[in-house]
Amino acid sequence: MRRSSSYPLRDGKSAKASFARATTVGLVGAVCVAVGCTSMEDVSPVNNAENGTAKPASIPASGGSPVEPTFQDTRPLTETTACVANSVPAGVPPLALIFAIDRSGSMIKDRSNRWNAAADAVRSFLNSPAIRGVHASLTFFPLNGDTKESCVKAPYVEPQVSMRAAPNEAFANALKSEAPSRSDQHWFTPMRDALEGAMDYAERVASDLASPASGSFRGTRAIVLVTDGLPNGCEDAEKFDRVTAIAKRGLPSVRTYVIGVGDQLEKLNDLAEAGGTRKANLVADNGVAALESKIKEALEAIRGNATECSYAIPAPPDGKTFDRNKVNVSVSKKDSKTNLLHNATCAGGTGWSFDNPSNPRTIRLCEATCNDAQKADATINVLFGCETQTGPVR
Repeated sequence: MRRSSSYPLRDGKSAKASFARATTVGLVGAVCVAVGCTSMEDVSPVNNAENGTAKPASIPASGGSPVEPTFQDTRPLTETTACVANSVPAGVPPLALIFAIDRSGSMIKDRSNRWNAAADAVRSFLNSPAIRGVHASLTFFPLNGDTKESCVKAPYVEPQVSMRAAPNEAFANALKSEAPSRSDQHWFTPMRDALEGAMDYAERVASDLASPASGSFRGTRAIVLVTDGLPNGCEDAEKFDRVTAIAKRGLPSVRTYVIGVGDQLEKLNDLAEAGGTRKANLVADNGVAALESKIKEALEAIRGNATECSYAIPAPPDGKTFDRNKVNVSVSKKDSKTNLLHNATCAGGTGWSFDNPSNPRTIRLCEATCNDAQKADATINVLFGCETQTGPVR
């Protein structure tokens, strides 16, 4: 796709940038970033609350009085509201997937072998030539047949395969060595403990992936839970709200995707919703070949969704520092431009947010705005340099 845009500078001129690199995820259209960075002493405090309900900021209309904005403001950014000093390209952010894979006895019961289907799908996904730019880790649960050892968080804080770039033979080796055995089946599912351990790992792994240039991981992190059941066999396993609470804890920085294999797993939709991914990917067990194909399709969909409408914040020019309080976003369609306002929680579905308000690495469009922009073949303009505009949820 072609990426181009034009931004007004403080002196009234325009900065234009064209980029020809294609991407398979994100918006169908163009994406450009204009960066106006400040010195350390010029960083001002955030002028809006993180819950999206702060006192609305005002955008001066050209030649008029300040007006109260909504999350979609159709007035164009002007010389005074754009404040662009430098122009650099945006990029699709790297993706770190933290897998938590069920290896309980039900994954290999009867004639069905859900484990083989899931393992082959994950192996194929992580070995695909198109997987470049994706990192992954693998955690398997339960640890063993001892509930005292497997029904606690500790064994799952460190994955069997630590975070690394895909493809990598370590993934295939682990999927083979960790396969459940018919002679040693474990009939319980410590989902809460495995998910909590995976979440702890996801929250700290960003430092391991930090770019030497920026000192931070400017990408997207997501947990991928693959299971054929609900929590059972451990203390308080029936209290599903404790599992969903863990998924909620990760937002907005870490989302939780769920692949449910088999029947009567609609409850997993609640877990996916709590983890910010709306619905679980529920796959019917229609034989190993069909199951493997459907799981791989789900993984590809997760990969696309995890980076969809999400853009890496570029490193500032030499001698400058990124100011998270001076970011604005607009959507340009064929015959109109819409200025979006910062909506920290994406309540109402419109606007944009940071992946992590206190230490932002990517910019994300809220769901309704993302969908609308995709349908309209829109251009996303991310402007740095002026105070972030915010307002009440409509």
